[in-house]
Amino acid sequence: MNETYNDKLKEIAEFDFTRWWMGTQEQKDRMLEAYKQNQQDWIKYRDNYCELISVPEQGTHLLSEAILSCMVNMNALRINQIEMIKP
Repeated sequence: MNETYNDKLKEIAEFDFTRWWMGTQEQKDRMLEAYKQNQQDWIKYRDNYCELISVPEQGTHLLSEAILSCMVNMNALRINQIEMIKP
C-alpha cells in the first residue's frame, strides 16, 4: 500500500495543473494536502476498524490472525481506492 500511496503522491505532485480547466497551483497544492490528510485519516479508520472486528478474538490465540487478516484486506481495498484517484 505504501508504494501505491507514494506513486500516486508523486503523480499528483508532478501533474501539470494547467491541464485542468482554469487550473491553478493553489488547486494542485490543495489536492496534495487533501490526499495526504485523507491517507492519515484512512489509516486511523483502518486501525480502529480492525480493532473493532477483532474484539471477539481478544484473549485467544486468533487475535493476531484476525488483525492481520483485516489489515491485509483493508490495505488491498485502499490500493484500489488510491488507483482510482485521477489528477
